[in-house]
Amino acid sequence: MIKTKYVLMSIKPCYARLIKTGEKTVELRRVAPKITSGDFVVIYESRPVQRITSICKVGTVLSMKIPELWNQVQNEVCITKNTFAEYFKGKECGSGIRFKSVLILETSKTCKSFLQACCRHRVIVTFLTCSLTLCCNDLWRKIQQPATNTTKEQDFIEDLLFDDFK
Repeated sequence: MIKTKYVLMSIKPCYARLIKTGEKTVELRRVAPKITSGDFVVIYESRPVQRITSICKVGTVLSMKIPELWNQVQNEVCITKNTFAEYFKGKECGSGIRFKSVLILETSKTCKSFLQACCRHRVIVTFLTCSLTLCCNDLWRKIQQPATNTTKEQDFIEDLLFDDFK
């Protein structure tokens, strides 16, 4: 049984590219995600790509005051201090997800094919963005969200890697 969480996260293609090359090892979030070390972030690249392109294993999740967060992650986020400050404007605390490893899918996947794989393996996925949730909501209802995770983690990941799984 899978106890690991899979979180579908929408990321701009320019930042997703940096994550896949290993230059960006921390993804910033204004609200702390409910994930821990060992969980997975499934990266959905937003427009114009609109595909799932990689899966990242979470190393650590940092949640702290904004100045402390900058001090911790400034060399891992691939943005300027001004961009960082603008992103967290109005927030006292922020979060960073430090990736332990990145698995790049040989063939990028649609939301539909990803959700079908989740159902085949009875994997529950958390959506972190409203826009992505709305995009996938009708499809998710049609496929029916499973109640529990009941498959081996390796089988699920392998299913995502098959070339014929579009």
